[in-house]
Amino acid sequence: MTTGDVFALPEGLSEEHAGERDILDYTFVAALGQVASTGEYKVLRVLDCPSIDNPHQLCEVTLDGSSHARWRGKKAPLSPVSMICYENVAVNGTVYFLGQDSPLDDIASFDLEREEWTLGLRGPHYQQLRSNELSMAAVNGSLVLVHRYLSCYVELWFLVDFERGLWEKRHSIRARLHDYLSTIRPLLVLNDGRIVLVHVGGTSGSLKIYNPRTNSYADVADMGLCFAVVR
Repeated sequence: MTTGDVFALPEGLSEEHAGERDILDYTFVAALGQVASTGEYKVLRVLDCPSIDNPHQLCEVTLDGSSHARWRGKKAPLSPVSMICYENVAVNGTVYFLGQDSPLDDIASFDLEREEWTLGLRGPHYQQLRSNELSMAAVNGSLVLVHRYLSCYVELWFLVDFERGLWEKRHSIRARLHDYLSTIRPLLVLNDGRIVLVHVGGTSGSLKIYNPRTNSYADVADMGLCFAVVR
């Protein structure tokens, strides 16, 4: 369901962080997630200051849609997290981030209900992954590591056991990607095994359904200028 509601996020930094630096000194990434027990939505943002003298990150949370919303300062992640938008995702009330320095060794997680960082997570073993692009997605209620290699091949690794750090490669996709600026993001695996995904590249985006049995695509919708689609 799409409501069309639009909410303006609070300006500036939280009261807890207002005295440190100006907000213009920071870059940031934000994630929207839902608290499972209450149904409320929260926005989490991590701000990064890459200064030579004092590099650091800040963490802040706000409620979506509140007329008196303000950013609330929280403890920073234990180690720096990635500031690339596709390298974080909200799943079942938790926001996950790839690590900034060691993406697979240091996947951070933030509990939106308790508003605190929880135990870290390790990705699949390095020997199981080839190099190139890594990102994350939420697919059918699971955290998925999206691994792109050799330009046009994409593997979907599903987290099957958080406590034990177990991942399972469930899908391999031959993607129609012509350059490294193009990418695909999985959205949903249908009951018959077909995969709904968004193809983002250049100045346009398109919604497609991939059939792994026939290695073919069906075009669903042309989305024009598109940066990302979330479900």
